[in-house]
Amino acid sequence: MRRVPRDSLLIVIAVLSGAATGTIIAAISAPALAIAFWRNVISVVLIAPAMRRSWPELKSIRVRTALLIMTSGLALALHFLLWTIALQTTTVAAATTLVATQLVWVEMVNRIIGRVRRTSATGIALVLVGSALITSVDFTGGLDGAHRGDLIAVLAAMSSAAYFLIGRRVRTELSTSAYTLLCYASCAGVLGIVVLVTRQPVLDLPAQAWALLLLLSVVGQLLGHSILNYLLASHGAMLVSLLIVLEIPTAALVAAAVLLEIPSIGVIAGLFTVMGGLAVIGRPARARSIRTAHDHGR
Repeated sequence: MRRVPRDSLLIVIAVLSGAATGTIIAAISAPALAIAFWRNVISVVLIAPAMRRSWPELKSIRVRTALLIMTSGLALALHFLLWTIALQTTTVAAATTLVATQLVWVEMVNRIIGRVRRTSATGIALVLVGSALITSVDFTGGLDGAHRGDLIAVLAAMSSAAYFLIGRRVRTELSTSAYTLLCYASCAGVLGIVVLVTRQPVLDLPAQAWALLLLLSVVGQLLGHSILNYLLASHGAMLVSLLIVLEIPTAALVAAAVLLEIPSIGVIAGLFTVMGGLAVIGRPARARSIRTAHDHGR
């Protein structure tokens, strides 16, 4: 199987998994810190047994690479925690749409390092308009503190952008499996320290919460983030961030079917406005990545 079709299949799996993640998290009756902590611990436990052949690679990691992995894990820990809080505060549709604005922050970094594109200004403007629509319109049934959840989702997007940008650099030196294990372990370690410092209870959870945490680890972590980590090896952070845009309508449909969260017309308008803006920003990056993959027989 050529790499382009294979990667396309992986993209579909990652998008569907990511779209279901928000609904799973919103359904878990547990503190946000506990959810973020255990999803990483469980993922490390599930991945570690398959890593026996990678021990030589893990032992040969340079100090600089290890520091980058720790930084990536810190950014991912912040993302998971903020993302979970957002999902517990606002709706899945709003949180998913706003966290997908990570593409804007990736573009901001590109501008800082000198990669300026004219189309990005139009895309960013559309994203800002769409985000404003979402945060200014109430959802059917209403949610207390939804505006706070929207802001937290934007912060989660910023930390996610940092995670992907750092990950893109590290993945040039490590295999997907090695990077995934080390990043999740680093993330779990950071969250574990927060648990100890805050003395947050994370063990006394209902049986249903443990079952959903296991499902979250498999769907959101192993099938979602891990596949995206693999795609980072051959595609830029901009392309991967753009693909996450596809999670927006899918996540809204899943939440509507499972949680009965029906967004208003205004929020739907904001959702598609954000998607349009993100598509404008990421289209040139997508075209370049696909051409590069095709030229190399992928």
